[in-house]
Amino acid sequence: ANPRRARLLSLLTHTVYGLGLLIAARLLAALCA
Repeated sequence: ANPRRARLLSLLTHTVYGLGLLIAARLLAALCA
């Protein structure tokens, strides 16, 4: 197991999760507006 690759994968997962959360929030705001 490559620790650097694991860290990169973790960062990527967090980035995707954050983006998904942001998009969901914007969709909710657009629907409620």
